[in-house]
Amino acid sequence: MKLPIAEACFIDANIIFYIHDIKQHNFPDVIERVYKKVMIHPEVLKELSLSGKAFANDKIRYGKWILFDDSKLTTTEQRMYLNNITDIDEKLDEIDNRRGKEESAGTGEIYSLAAASVINAEYICSNDYSIKDVIQELPLIVYPNGDDEQEPDFIKQHRFLDLCRIICEGNLLERNQVFKCYKTALRLVKLDELDHYNELIKQFHDTIPIPTLR
Repeated sequence: MKLPIAEACFIDANIIFYIHDIKQHNFPDVIERVYKKVMIHPEVLKELSLSGKAFANDKIRYGKWILFDDSKLTTTEQRMYLNNITDIDEKLDEIDNRRGKEESAGTGEIYSLAAASVINAEYICSNDYSIKDVIQELPLIVYPNGDDEQEPDFIKQHRFLDLCRIICEGNLLERNQVFKCYKTALRLVKLDELDHYNELIKQFHDTIPIPTLR
């Protein structure tokens, strides 16, 4: 995968929660080297802690991230956007009920997906497990570079582990550096749910194996 990814990517609150206060290896600044056009929805900003909001606002202020503005949509796009919000919300409820969960996704994810599908943003970076099912089942498809003469494709989801994998594969940071940042991001999980933390650590090693000498 060529980096930075040229297509727009909406970033979700749960990713910002993980990365915004990682101090090692300038990890929070690596995301702009993964995605050339990072977008954030105002509803995501509302879900952030004070420190997370300050982090995101700095990114916006310095032109590193783009704040989505629905007032710039055409009348037709506005209608599609509002319809998408309703459809995504209802589909999430259906999926959560099917899985026996309650409100697994926040408002920010719903609005980000709705915006992405209207402006043909090809990626969403979110750790929510239900998003992929929503994208597939509705479905939420976009045209590459907004060109409706090209073959449409599903919006692609990158979870936090995917982001770490891309950083390693793109040689933006070394694997051991990314692993340290990954563990730092999961420190609260380790305190609250040790078994789940251990499973996430295993997933890291399975997904991003230690390079072997040739």
